[in-house]
Amino acid sequence: ISNETCTAVIPGQVAGATVNYEVKAFDFLENMLTANGSYSVKYDSLLNWTRVPKTVAPNENFTVEGRFAPEVGGIPITVYLSAGNVTKEKVCFTLENGTFKAELAPDTVGTWVIYAECDGSSSIRAGESPLVTIEVEEPVLAKYSYYIFGTVGAIIAIGMGLFVRKSRG
Repeated sequence: ISNETCTAVIPGQVAGATVNYEVKAFDFLENMLTANGSYSVKYDSLLNWTRVPKTVAPNENFTVEGRFAPEVGGIPITVYLSAGNVTKEKVCFTLENGTFKAELAPDTVGTWVIYAECDGSSSIRAGESPLVTIEVEEPVLAKYSYYIFGTVGAIIAIGMGLFVRKSRG
C-alpha cells in the first residue's frame, strides 16, 4: 500500500455492459486501499468496402459503398479521398443494416487513396477501413481529342479537295 498500487482481474463481460467495480486491498498492517470506478465494454467495429470504382474521370462524382459492423444505424463514417497534399472528406451515416454511401469527386489526374474511419461511441470501438486506390484518368475522347479531331479534319479537307478537283474536270 505504500506505493498505492494493486492488481485486480475483472472477468470478461458482454459488449454493451457497464462494469462497476470496487477493489479493496489490505497490507500487513491492515491499512486499506479502496479504488472504484466503472467502464463500458465496447463492441469491436469493422469497416469494409462493398463498392469502389477502379477508375474515374477528374471532377466526376462517383459513389463508394461500404458496410459497418456491428449493424447499427446513425453511426457517422468519415470517408477520405487523398492524393499528394490534397485530402477531401465526406461524412455519411450508416443505415440500420450497417451500410453507408458517400459521393466524392477527385479534381486531378493520378492515383488517389480512399479510406474510411469511425470515431466509435460509448459502446463501439473506433475503426478504419482498408486503403483502396483508384485511378483518376482523362476520358479517352478528351485525352485524344486533338488527334481525333485533327485526323477527322484532315480527312474532310482531303475529301473536299478531291471532290472539288473531280467536279472541275
